[in-house]
Amino acid sequence: MKTLGYGIIGCGRVSARHINTIEEGEGMRLAAIADTHIERAEHISAERPSRPAVYANYNELLADENVDVAVICLPSQLHAEATIAAANAGKHIYCEKVMAATLNQARAMIDAAETNGVKLNIGHNTRYFPPYAQAHKLIQDGQIGEIVAVDGAFPTSAMLPDTVRPTFWGIKAGARGHGMVMNFGCHYIDAARYLCGEEFSRVSACIANRYSQGQAPEDQYLITAVCQSGALVTVAQDRQFTRIGS
Repeated sequence: MKTLGYGIIGCGRVSARHINTIEEGEGMRLAAIADTHIERAEHISAERPSRPAVYANYNELLADENVDVAVICLPSQLHAEATIAAANAGKHIYCEKVMAATLNQARAMIDAAETNGVKLNIGHNTRYFPPYAQAHKLIQDGQIGEIVAVDGAFPTSAMLPDTVRPTFWGIKAGARGHGMVMNFGCHYIDAARYLCGEEFSRVSACIANRYSQGQAPEDQYLITAVCQSGALVTVAQDRQFTRIGS
């Protein structure tokens, strides 16, 4: 089996999980890391046994011949630009969720991967968790019967002023493509698609902000989707919604 060289783009919190997986897995090698805060990248490289190359600009990482796969761990609104650049450089891509901030960006990412003959995978990892994988197998084997509805709830708490770390771009108010629905609801939507084994034909949503004005785009949501077969999917914030500090 060929050993693939991986390049990490963005050294935020989630990157540590990717780095650990690459260094512990078979057929993978941590070849390079890139971050605009190059001191952070240098610190990570010095601590890792693989001593990956360090770059301040991800275009330099993409030019590295030792990198076969680009792992994009940037804020969501930067995913499309980095993915298209990686595809044009001939690199396979693992991009963290959410895929992009807009539908047009997502389509452009797919087009770039197909045009350049590289693989593009998005980090919807919930479907691979053992309970979901087992449920999927039972459904596929016909042991449950016809899927009529899937109901998912995401338990969380409201975020009040001073409860969100300044570097947490994922839910900051005003950031394009961010928020609870995009960053967390997407896992449940993808898991529902996986369990149903089909795509949605119609989607509607109700989104509100009861406690987190100025901190996050929304803190409550209810998404309803209709599958091609007619099965219903609902994804919502946990109904046991609590206010921090109350």
